[in-house]
Amino acid sequence: MLCIWNYDSFKHIHDYDTWDKELCEDDDISRNIKNRSFVPLNLGDGAFEVEVRLCENNLSDREREYLLVPSQPYALNTSGTICVSGLEHVAGDTDENVETVKIKPGAYVIQANLIDWNQEPGAVDSDGNPTNTALPDMIVFITENGNQNIEYRTEVETFRKEDALR
Repeated sequence: MLCIWNYDSFKHIHDYDTWDKELCEDDDISRNIKNRSFVPLNLGDGAFEVEVRLCENNLSDREREYLLVPSQPYALNTSGTICVSGLEHVAGDTDENVETVKIKPGAYVIQANLIDWNQEPGAVDSDGNPTNTALPDMIVFITENGNQNIEYRTEVETFRKEDALR
């Protein structure tokens, strides 16, 4: 599972035992989602390309054409440092497997968009691999939260099947 997380909420994790207490089970992950310190980008096992944008949720016409399903919004509160990584890399000791981004402290909305990129003509080469022009699997928007009264998604699964556009 990939995820976006508030660094300060997990900086106390330095070994497997402290990680296990915070993130091993779905109930642990769910608790952190509800605490607004963790957002799952959960597509199951596999290798996925995710593009994260610090801007309003505004897909291009091309991206909208291949949008499979948008997630309900998640909430994330941060003290100024957010991280993007695999679940197993959530820790206070970040390394090359963690992308760290400094942003203004505050409340944010995370909107994930699942892209059916391989449906676009020319996105897959003759061996079935993505070409250099292929869209990512997921486009994620991080925007400042101006409306604290919206209902946020709190499930570990990022997308609901019933929300699929196709």
